[in-house]
Amino acid sequence: MTTRVVHKLKDYLLLNAYSLNSNGLINGKAGISLCLFELSQYLHDESLEDKAFELLQESLALSSKGDTINFEAGLSGIGFVLLYLIENRMLDADYEDLFDEQNQKILSQLLKQSDFSVRDLSYVYFLELLSSLVKKEETCVLIDKIFADIEKSLCEQLETFDSINSGIPKLKVLTDLDAYFKALYQCKKNPALSLIKKYTELYEKGKIASLFSTGCYLENLDSSGDFSCTIRTIKENAFQNIHPASLSLSQRIDLSYLLTGERHLYQKQIELLEQDLFDFSNPDYEKHLIQLILNRGLLAGYGSGIARLLLYWVYRENKRNGSECSRFKYIF
Repeated sequence: MTTRVVHKLKDYLLLNAYSLNSNGLINGKAGISLCLFELSQYLHDESLEDKAFELLQESLALSSKGDTINFEAGLSGIGFVLLYLIENRMLDADYEDLFDEQNQKILSQLLKQSDFSVRDLSYVYFLELLSSLVKKEETCVLIDKIFADIEKSLCEQLETFDSINSGIPKLKVLTDLDAYFKALYQCKKNPALSLIKKYTELYEKGKIASLFSTGCYLENLDSSGDFSCTIRTIKENAFQNIHPASLSLSQRIDLSYLLTGERHLYQKQIELLEQDLFDFSNPDYEKHLIQLILNRGLLAGYGSGIARLLLYWVYRENKRNGSECSRFKYIF
């Protein structure tokens, strides 16, 4: 990405960031602040870092008045950004001084919750960072309970998978499993082998089609090695069914991120996925970028917009320079 295009996209973010109604992660100021912190560090741009800090301050100030704790638009997503920045030394601050009231609100509501479902899964990303920075027993208890409740539900759904008649509910089970395996992988947790066994059995019987990302996560989670042949087949077959033109911007970025872990195997596919994302010689590049994002999310947002594209560019350039990039696992 040329410097000119980077600055143009950055200017677009700044132009829109202060007028956003949401202070949260996915489509709000916190997510854009995270992007600008990463970008300012890579570009060595102190003025951009100041603007990122201003956005974060605004998000934090308004968060004290919020009651919604969800990860996408609420307090735990804002807390996640703050923890990420402190953990990776982009922000010199004391988490508890800045966010203690909000943090207590999040933990209090989660501890009162009797049962967790897949829609609660993203809390583990906040809790995982929190447990590494602020050692609290209840944080680890919550992480284990969220995973246990969701695993139980998914096991039950796989047991009755054959009886699901419609394709849409079946697809939801598969995408829920993918999100679950991803969270386990990122949090270095082990799934029940019975869950992997049931999943691979259904695949071998032709009852389910798998996502490539699921195969990648399972490959790392199969500590026993008992399912390695089936998992390899899952990856190979799913890889053949990747069609970049049908994917949104965020889907392309997340898939490209996964593939870069095995670049020597997937170089051509990575180039195909990234081609229209970084084809700045195309006179219709901006129009094409807007079409990729619109109807999938906020144009500027971290969830599926320009902020996510810039974050991926920073990761990509750091990777090419041989920089340590493990921190990005939490944001793709």
